[in-house]
Amino acid sequence: SVAAMAAPREVWGFPCKLGEASLTTGPGTFSARVSRGDSVLAQMLLEDGSEIAADSVRFDPVLNLRAVPSLEEGKRHDLLQMVQIDPDYQIKESQRGRGQLRYPAQSAEDPWHVLPMRNMISAVYCLVDTELPLARFVMQY
Repeated sequence: SVAAMAAPREVWGFPCKLGEASLTTGPGTFSARVSRGDSVLAQMLLEDGSEIAADSVRFDPVLNLRAVPSLEEGKRHDLLQMVQIDPDYQIKESQRGRGQLRYPAQSAEDPWHVLPMRNMISAVYCLVDTELPLARFVMQY
């Protein structure tokens, strides 16, 4: 929804757009799909999953560019900030297996395909509770 994507986009700089995500799970197999309208932007698959210890899973901090919203209607600021977020994670379940990632739709509006996966060593499925705290670092860009 528009309300759900406002905070990640405006506060933390995540480039949110309205879309749909779906997840299908089975014994040792997990597949996910991200789409916007009729376009499938990403398809992910994890096969041969086996349980791993939660402390063996690591998620790196996130670095985003954030455009500071204008106070005047219809005007944009030139001010950009670089924002580092260190999300807090509580991992409830985790599995590792062979992964696949595809980007079926390629468009300038949703350019997920510009960062292709070159060599996936493994994939991880996690069931987590997460919280996005205030930014750890904010710098002018």
